[in-house]
Order: sequence, then C-alpha cells, then structure tokens
Amino acid sequence: RHAMIEIAKYWLEKGIDGLRLDAFIHIAKADLRQNFPVNSKDEEPVIAEPFFANLPQVQKWMRLFCEEIKQDYPDALLL
Repeated sequence: RHAMIEIAKYWLEKGIDGLRLDAFIHIAKADLRQNFPVNSKDEEPVIAEPFFANLPQVQKWMRLFCEEIKQDYPDALLL
C-alpha cells in the first residue's frame, strides 16, 4: 500500500493529471489458508471473487490512499 502511494506521487510529480484506480479492489486478500467452497454437485464453477476482490479493508485503504494523495495534489483526479 505504501509503495502504491509512492508510485502515484512519482507520476503526479511528473505532471500527470490523475490516476485510474480500477485495480485497487484487489489490494486486500482473504486468508488463503482457509477452505475454499467446492461445488461438487454441478459442473458450475465456484465464484472466487469474495476471496480476492472488494474485501472490507479495500474501502479503508482507498480512503487513506486518496487522503494522502489529495494532501499534496488536491487537484488530482482519482478515478
């Protein structure tokens, strides 16, 4: 998370106007030592997104990231 802030500031220092943060939803990961659901009755795949995307920590870390960037670059567009 800290490296992402450093990288964002590097590019903002270079003069870019904003950043796309669409992959940020993957910054938090579930405990991968847990048992994963198995769909043994059907051949349908099991959706694994609850283990690697949009976990509760993402919103907290996104807020901190945006606050940090906006302190130094208040006009930066964060999409």
